[in-house]
Amino acid sequence: MTRGISTVLDASVCLLLVSASALALVGIPADESDPDRADEAAETLASSTARVSYDDGSRTAHGTLAGLLAATAVRNATLGESRLLADTGLARAVTERVERSLGRVEYHRVQVIARWEPFPSASLRGRVAAGPTPPPGVDVHAAAFSVSSGLPSVRSSVRAAGRGGGFERVARAIAGGVVRGLFPPIETRTALGARPDRAARAVERYRTSADAVGARSAVEEALTDGNATRATRIVTDALATLLEPTLRERFDGATDAARETAVGRVRITVRTWLR
Repeated sequence: MTRGISTVLDASVCLLLVSASALALVGIPADESDPDRADEAAETLASSTARVSYDDGSRTAHGTLAGLLAATAVRNATLGESRLLADTGLARAVTERVERSLGRVEYHRVQVIARWEPFPSASLRGRVAAGPTPPPGVDVHAAAFSVSSGLPSVRSSVRAAGRGGGFERVARAIAGGVVRGLFPPIETRTALGARPDRAARAVERYRTSADAVGARSAVEEALTDGNATRATRIVTDALATLLEPTLRERFDGATDAARETAVGRVRITVRTWLR
């Protein structure tokens, strides 16, 4: 199965480079003999494209390096300790490609971290890191920017839910965007009705998500009937139920929660230091 990740190619949007100010975070003064390469590395991620193979070579993903990192962060999402999707090897393929590309940043080592969470402090979150961790005591430069997560932004529906429906509807809108992005309706129905190997892969994706949200038996029943729409609704409802308590704990009101929702964005941070 060949599938291009085309919805994460807006890495140049919302570029926010903060290299010089990031030094204050580690309490180390800038050193003129240590030129900043974080901006350069960030620009490489935002502008360079690549194609990677994963899932034992049966699938490919294409996009900017930043976009591929964002897609990987989402697909690495966990709910508590449970993965929302099975590991297909995408993270390994993407991080290896990123590390090769950024190895050309002169005289510097580079670490890149992509983080996704639908709202601050959510139990549902995804992360991927490429490159080594900076050692203690080194001068570190940093740059940060955001890119599309590849999931529906659901900003308008979440805000509407916040104004008129309370935390329950906000949680439902967030969960709906996440699950709809992970299980696109037309693609999922097609996969379930396709040849056995593709159908088995689609079923396994549902089972992994169903286990994470505690809805395995209900999803199995829907899949036995070949009803992808019902299986998706079950996963969405269960995920919303799990997200709602955190929203209530984290925010004073549903409107505040809706304002902080960022289903459609991934934050990428680049750190560089001398070798």
